[in-house]
Amino acid sequence: MRFEEKFFGLNEWARNATRNAPSYQAGRLAMQSSAPVFLNGYSLPDGRIAEEFLQAAPWSDGPCYFLALRERSSCLPIDESLWCNDQIESRIHDG
Repeated sequence: MRFEEKFFGLNEWARNATRNAPSYQAGRLAMQSSAPVFLNGYSLPDGRIAEEFLQAAPWSDGPCYFLALRERSSCLPIDESLWCNDQIESRIHDG
């Protein structure tokens, strides 16, 4: 059976926060059928060090990957970077 992987990455807030931030490779995410995605870490403008992590991977004709940011020192998610459930539902149904 064939399925389609969808990679949505970071939400708009997180993309804006990391746009010009210095970055480094922080890890990798194994995908179901394609090459791994490298996860990045960033020095945010407010001084925090943040790393990407897999927030959610719901299934909709295949896995849908949503990333968020967490503080490196505490591993706690940065709230603004989290996808809300409505955003996730909208993306997986609209493709």
